[in-house]
Amino acid sequence: MSSPGTLRRKGSQTKFAKAAGAIMHGIQSVSVKLERMTKLAKKKSLFEDPSRNIQELRFVVKEEITRLSDDIQALQNFQKQGDTFGGRHSRDHSTAIVKDLQIKLADTTKNFQGILALRTKNLQAQASRRKRYGDARHLSLRKREVNSFGKLGPEGKTHSQLMIQEQQRSKANEEYLMSRAETVQDIERMLNELGGIYEKVLNMVQAQGEVALNIHDNLVETKENMDSGVLELQKLYESVSSNRWLILKVFFVLILFAIFFTVFVA
Repeated sequence: MSSPGTLRRKGSQTKFAKAAGAIMHGIQSVSVKLERMTKLAKKKSLFEDPSRNIQELRFVVKEEITRLSDDIQALQNFQKQGDTFGGRHSRDHSTAIVKDLQIKLADTTKNFQGILALRTKNLQAQASRRKRYGDARHLSLRKREVNSFGKLGPEGKTHSQLMIQEQQRSKANEEYLMSRAETVQDIERMLNELGGIYEKVLNMVQAQGEVALNIHDNLVETKENMDSGVLELQKLYESVSSNRWLILKVFFVLILFAIFFTVFVA
């Protein structure tokens, strides 16, 4: 029958395994979303705007990465609890799992930052092209207005009507550019937040590395102490052996002296 301590450790190991599996599944889910987001972010057409889909994805991904970071922190704290995992092999295994999850999340966060940077670059390029296109249309209209004032334009419209249409287009263009600028600002804020999450994960990875380094240092120190102890034991053994031979020699001399005294003197 298993002892209460053994049952408790098995329960803790099961809980740890389920939590680690859920985190791994979460990271994989984020990676799938990032692949989709990458395809959308690479689109540069002015007439096929994936902004809404990208915006939804980036908020979802950011929330999931934040939650996964907290989950890994909780898992690391759980893993560090005393003798929860029994022997050294189990503790080393759980430490390696936590570190692997931390590295995967750090890579995922870095990938997300790269996608957001690409999205920012494309937004700025689209806004620049849109602005150049709008300026060219406005200049063309002004030239036509000067050259043929009062004449009918295409579809029988006067230049006054064309100007009204152009003003409406200009207003729409300004709203478009403003929305792009706001989106870029949102992305920059999100990049700053992700930078904080990335640093947090790296600090956790570094802490795990320091734990492993401390374990290694302790093992080295223990081995050195053992080697030193063995050396001292060897010296003690040699000393005892030397003293034993000295005692035997003295005892042998005493026996010879006793025999000599008994035979020749007595």
